[in-house]
Amino acid sequence: MTDGAGIDYKVRPATADDAEAAAAIQLDGWRTAYRDIFPAEVLAAADVGQMAEKWRQRLVAGFAYVAVVGSEPVGVIAGGPPRGPETSAEAEVYSLYVFSWWRGRGVGEALMAAAFAGLGSKRAGLWTLTDNTKGRRFFSRLGGAEVATLERPSIGGLVKPSTLFIWPDAAASAAIWSERRHAVEIRHAEFDDSAGIARVQIDTWRAAYRMIMPPRLLADMNDIRISAFWAQVIAESQGKSFCFVASAGERVVGFASGGPRQHTEEYSKGEVYALYVLPEFQGRGVGRRLVATSFERMLELGMREGRIWTLRENAPARAFYARIGGAMTENGYNDIGGIRYPEVAFDWPDLRRWKENR
Repeated sequence: MTDGAGIDYKVRPATADDAEAAAAIQLDGWRTAYRDIFPAEVLAAADVGQMAEKWRQRLVAGFAYVAVVGSEPVGVIAGGPPRGPETSAEAEVYSLYVFSWWRGRGVGEALMAAAFAGLGSKRAGLWTLTDNTKGRRFFSRLGGAEVATLERPSIGGLVKPSTLFIWPDAAASAAIWSERRHAVEIRHAEFDDSAGIARVQIDTWRAAYRMIMPPRLLADMNDIRISAFWAQVIAESQGKSFCFVASAGERVVGFASGGPRQHTEEYSKGEVYALYVLPEFQGRGVGRRLVATSFERMLELGMREGRIWTLRENAPARAFYARIGGAMTENGYNDIGGIRYPEVAFDWPDLRRWKENR
């Protein structure tokens, strides 16, 4: 499996030697996903050594898989027999964690698929904290049914409400996820999509701008820094701004963000600030759907005109915007890495007419 930049991640059975890496991944998961659920001192008190010892036992007792990039684990899943009759299943996923900067790239889905394929037609269950809304959305998108909510012991001995998800046939669910990885849907971006969005931006820049920008600038693009930027954009995407992703299964393969036109106070004019699609998903209508979704959102927000800027030297992008009805209207410049690059604006002066005619 690839995340789009030639960086492959593979899923393999876990061994006891993966315990320390699994503990580090779990600790990162706790501190990023649970920071609004548990007191900071509870998360800070987590002992990675004790966690690693628990993982050594867990990784050899039931089923366990790790996702690795090269030899470095970036995600882990483990489970076994149900831990109590309230789980109402034949098998239970005890733990699923992915490093925060690898979320949104399909790693969690790939780990679930590997585990569930190995379970055959067993009825599988998984508990997650009820307050973990992002986790619950993830498991719901994977077809899990919420069947129960109970107070259960959690981190630091604190009792928290947990929700049980059930998949009636594990192997059948895994097969559905495999097929779904080839179908693309457009949806609102969520906080955990930021790492996937960053990877899409880096991959598309390196593919589209390799003859335009200095190689060093492209090579120095930083996943974590760009991911943090998009996490902030998503958090602030309300009111007049928006951010959409195109996803194949749980992997982000494209995105668009926009809002009111920049450098003007005319809120009837909208702009797509960024639009990128992974190279291997270009030519499949994904970019066109992202533009259409963005323009539909502009109309909902009372914006009657649309605009997208692109680098003048990016001939494929210019041709694409012309094909979908954009008219090249203005020239400008964009400062990137201390270099000024000529830009051109494509305008759609009447989004209502565009909607009627598309």
